Amino acid sequence: METREEKLATWADPSIDRLQSLRVLEGSLSLDPNDLDKRVLISEEKIQFNQIEDHLLNTNSDNISDDNDTPNLWYFKAISLPRLRPGRLALSIPKQIFQQIQDSWNLHPRTIEVFLSNNGVFTTFHSYSSERTSLLLKVAVSRSTGYDCVSVTCDPSRRTTYVLYHHLKDEASLFATLLSTPERCIDPYFFVAALYRCHHQHIETHRNTIDDAILGIERQTSLGHPGMLMDSECRASLDKYPVLADPKSTIQQLSYCQTDLAVIGHAARCCLECGEWLVRAIDDGLLSEQPPHYGRERRNGSGLHQQDHQSSESLRAVRLMIRQDVEYMRRRTVMLLSQVQQMRDRAQSQTNFVSNPCRKRFHHATADNSS
Repeated sequence: METREEKLATWADPSIDRLQSLRVLEGSLSLDPNDLDKRVLISEEKIQFNQIEDHLLNTNSDNISDDNDTPNLWYFKAISLPRLRPGRLALSIPKQIFQQIQDSWNLHPRTIEVFLSNNGVFTTFHSYSSERTSLLLKVAVSRSTGYDCVSVTCDPSRRTTYVLYHHLKDEASLFATLLSTPERCIDPYFFVAALYRCHHQHIETHRNTIDDAILGIERQTSLGHPGMLMDSECRASLDKYPVLADPKSTIQQLSYCQTDLAVIGHAARCCLECGEWLVRAIDDGLLSEQPPHYGRERRNGSGLHQQDHQSSESLRAVRLMIRQDVEYMRRRTVMLLSQVQQMRDRAQSQTNFVSNPCRKRFHHATADNSS
């Protein structure tokens, strides 16, 4: 049953957007740490909508095939759908093409519902019949911090991880993160962690913009400027009330700051909870007795058993590194929330000062004394 958002959603027009370019990433990695020749094979390129069916929907392509002679290889495929038009319920892909991708890649049925959500969504789905694992992430929607979302399916029957990104705010940065450590693409959580990291950076960038705006107002009013308790020589004189060139414009700018602080506060809280979810999900995978890339039948023989053990340890090491990075970003988000709170207090202090009716009385009293 379609949700309200799905019924109201608008899909991309195939006749208009068919030549729109898409960024894709695909490759293979060896699960055998001793197989250095096939350890990492990765390629990045741009294709068009009309090439998707031939280029990516074929699970037995020329570059990535389900070859029984290479049981140690794990494959991954990722597509990024750009933001073509404004609007929360606007999708950047024709409906028919998305359905083809969803059917071929076995994307989770709630993918579109999550992509259209206005709030942050992050969840894990396990299919015990097919042993597939699906990861869905949608950041808290904001014009300032983006509409980023991703749907990941780890399919052990095909030894492939499928990734569909949508509406990335900084596509180049995310793909640079993936390409900087391609050996981590063997773990499906890495594709989510990369998006989580980029989204946190967007929040920090916007935080800096708001902080600069508040600091500029503090310099105009000469009151509440940080650090003046320690540096009395630079402290503004209170003998004369500071004269604002345009008080109405200052109040308007402060209102913008407060609005953006409310939005960024929600985005940061959602980002923090997303980091906590991702850490728990990775921990659950580490505690599980089953290796991350299950679906490979256990093989008999002491030599092959030792090779399986080495592969499992290699995968565990990769996942531990991903967990450390996620935990690092999560801790930065905790501090980010604290910074947002102090900025909110500073903005409110300046608002009270600029809009306080006592300002006029103080101004008149100063004028009378001077006369």
